[in-house]
Amino acid sequence: MAPDAVPIVVDANILHDCIGRSAKRREPTALVTIANTRAARIYCAPHVLAEFVKYRDKWAAEYGVSTAAYQEAFNTYYRPLVRRVPTDGLEEMLLPDERARLDVLRIEDADDVPTATLTIALGALPMTRDHAPWKAVHGAPTDAATLHLWVDRLMNVGNRAETENLQSFTLVGVTAPGAVAIHWAGKLYRFSPVAFGIAAAAIVGAAFCVPRPAYQKAWDALKTGFGRLDEAIMTPHVQANEELQHELPPFPGWDDLVAATSRDAALGRACLYRLARSRRTPATVSSIVDDLPTLDIGQEAPRVGRVLRRYPCFSELRPQWWQVGRPESFANGGRRRR
Repeated sequence: MAPDAVPIVVDANILHDCIGRSAKRREPTALVTIANTRAARIYCAPHVLAEFVKYRDKWAAEYGVSTAAYQEAFNTYYRPLVRRVPTDGLEEMLLPDERARLDVLRIEDADDVPTATLTIALGALPMTRDHAPWKAVHGAPTDAATLHLWVDRLMNVGNRAETENLQSFTLVGVTAPGAVAIHWAGKLYRFSPVAFGIAAAAIVGAAFCVPRPAYQKAWDALKTGFGRLDEAIMTPHVQANEELQHELPPFPGWDDLVAATSRDAALGRACLYRLARSRRTPATVSSIVDDLPTLDIGQEAPRVGRVLRRYPCFSELRPQWWQVGRPESFANGGRRRR
């Protein structure tokens, strides 16, 4: 089974820089690459995308690209992947010490509170260059090298990943022989249906003459080859996922959350935690229930459905199908939460 996706929360400055780099180089960042493989999920607070709309002319100029190129980079690479998550009601899901850290952040830098609140609630990796929100999320300060480590790696823009090239090569290798065969079979049929029929009969007859062990050897070789290709394609993504998992901030125990918050808040945090890491979303209420940790507070489907409708961080993209937040492409359309 594939590991959980790593939730990543980006702040406005990081998203601006990612879009700017992609617009200038016309390529995705590493952040986009791992999100496309579902090794990670990208989230942001609502004000982040509002600032994108407000300042895109200025930010485009900073990278020496046109506003149209900057907008195109966002639409192409980031808009389908970045989920905008309302933060209303999230603080009631937090432990007292988590809320206390946010109170300190309000004094130091109030603008970062929505992003930090979302990051803490999800137990996500914060993508920020600012020390104050990092401290609020992790509960302890860090040095500049640690703060910039994953920011620099995930913002890197280069040639297409080797795994993507390998995937393309694999698809071509598998489909090309079939395409060639279909092409020439079509030409033969148009030239002479009789000749096509004779050739087809000859091929079928030859196939019956091949011993069964030869078929088995060919099938085994094919499975081995595809297994090695799959390993070569997926191993870098799995390794990146494992490295990111180690960088996640500490997450409270479920017993502590149940003891310190309301039943709805604890159940909401559990739904948020699991859905934010799901590689397959949206998800039905029944599948969410099956994936939840045991909280011993009543977590049957009707109750989970009520909790999902209570908190704005959950979006019902279609009846009974839920996820955390919604892509910006759905901002002005699609089914709204009830």
